[in-house]
Amino acid sequence: MAALIVQHRASAHRVLLLRRFSLQHVQKTKSSRADLPTSEPDNEHYMKNDWIGPPDKISNLRLVKFYVPLDESPLEKRYRLKRQETQEWCNKFWAKHNTEFNLAKKEFILQKTAERELRADEPLSADDMAEFYKQFLDQNHRAHMQFNWQWYKTHVSLLWPALCVAVIRLFK
Repeated sequence: MAALIVQHRASAHRVLLLRRFSLQHVQKTKSSRADLPTSEPDNEHYMKNDWIGPPDKISNLRLVKFYVPLDESPLEKRYRLKRQETQEWCNKFWAKHNTEFNLAKKEFILQKTAERELRADEPLSADDMAEFYKQFLDQNHRAHMQFNWQWYKTHVSLLWPALCVAVIRLFK
């Protein structure tokens, strides 16, 4: 019994030590990050990898800020530019799509609200919204299929350059 109590106290002591050191680490990290400038051009100096940003307000995609190494080879540059071009294409498609979706949804809600003489703040049922979603997907099926095929073709075409760049970076 005494051995259990000693063991319990020792494990509790370890937990307290871990908490103390982890808190010190967090405080050191916070203070060292506070020294970094926050303006975008200055942050590029600190970039060592690609940075993933917050979701775009319209497309909902998390856009990547691509890292440009000082010793970037022509192949690496072409690969990075192709990735940026692909990201811009995807962002443009989804921004347009989501804008159209939101407009169609508002129109549908206004139409159903007027038909049923509901209050403006009263939400439609899940069945009503399911009708809208099905209708919207049916109307945009062709555009979605074209986007998917183009997305696959683009990303498959990026595989070979990605492999070549990975090999180059392996030997740097």
